[in-house]
Amino acid sequence: MSAEGCLLILREQQNLMKDITVELAFEINHLPFRVRAQAKAVRSEKMVGFQFLDLNERARRNLKDLVEEVKADMLKHLIEIREREDWLKAHRPIDSEDSSGWSPTPPGDETQWSDGTGQHPKKP
Repeated sequence: MSAEGCLLILREQQNLMKDITVELAFEINHLPFRVRAQAKAVRSEKMVGFQFLDLNERARRNLKDLVEEVKADMLKHLIEIREREDWLKAHRPIDSEDSSGWSPTPPGDETQWSDGTGQHPKKP
């Protein structure tokens, strides 16, 4: 998705010809958009790249700002996932044969330990 166009993966197969003009309606961050678009890259019956047509400068700027906002949100989410994965790797049990059932949980969870007490459980 960009301010110039988008690549759509369709739920159902469509027989769209290159350069056909369509109207697309979509929402970004709860803001509705309706644009005329032209099929420019028909990759398969389910994947089509569209170029937006006749967008005025204000609409193009709004769309560009929203796309940048979505990209920033996605990057932030990916960084959080990576930090969580790194934390889990650093806190995995040393003894892989330990079957006591307790293990630390990553930051952001309501309890600090899986037994729900918030205290480090004593190993048997």
